[in-house]
Amino acid sequence: MRKAALATGDLQVHSHFGGEFERDENGVVQLKPFDLDRPLTNYPAFLKAMREIGYEGYFCYEFCHPAVDKNHDPAGIEFIHEQAAMALEYMRGRIAEVES
Repeated sequence: MRKAALATGDLQVHSHFGGEFERDENGVVQLKPFDLDRPLTNYPAFLKAMREIGYEGYFCYEFCHPAVDKNHDPAGIEFIHEQAAMALEYMRGRIAEVES
């Protein structure tokens, strides 16, 4: 990820992130595993790389897959709104960690 960021450098003008989120037992927003055999996206490493190249743009959230509930039934727009709110909270937390 760092290597790609350095190669892109100041050509990086926009970035987006995705995923689904949930609250842990302490109420902290966590990134949910998407596939059992795929590691979680290392957003802290990504943000550090973006900082290193001087990126000052936005990180836009995308929910770009079918929205389903725990029973795999279609989820309503409320689910998407909830996910977007948690994505914002999650990314703000990761950005604050990188900036400290």
